[in-house]
Amino acid sequence: MKSTPADPKRKTLIAQYINENLKEVFDEYASEDMPDEMKDMLSLLKAQDEDMPKGEK
Repeated sequence: MKSTPADPKRKTLIAQYINENLKEVFDEYASEDMPDEMKDMLSLLKAQDEDMPKGEK
């Protein structure tokens, strides 16, 4: 398959779409009552995501 200049941009858009949708799902679950271990894990992942430079998300 031949690579085109639009491929990196398309991949970035797809990654952003997936990332945003996953965040929505996890935010919904985070607002529900769940075990403390799960809340801790989600808090850790959220903190790591916030510390990440924007280009790497």
